Amino acid sequence: METVRFFNQLKPKSIGITSLVLTPGTELYEQKLKGEFVEATELERVEELKYFVEHLETKTKVLANHVSMATPVIGKIPEDRPKMLKVLQDTLDDFDEDELRQYREQLRQM
Repeated sequence: METVRFFNQLKPKSIGITSLVLTPGTELYEQKLKGEFVEATELERVEELKYFVEHLETKTKVLANHVSMATPVIGKIPEDRPKMLKVLQDTLDDFDEDELRQYREQLRQM
């Protein structure tokens, strides 16, 4: 909520979005293994992006198409918002956590 509020105040021309990929051998990855860091689930990541797109009030371009994004979306707000939300909702409706998690695991092995 605070992130979208910040971007609404900032009014950037574009917003680039990536998703955290924990890499074996890094400190944060080790913290995850010890239970000291809890990584967001894949479905939570999609829900968070959907919330962000729903609540952007400033005219901007959203570029959430980095390889780290299991559900990539690109579009202009407000005109492409419905299309972007449909892609995100379709992911939530059609994929389960395990299917999306497999994608992230493949990224860790690259």
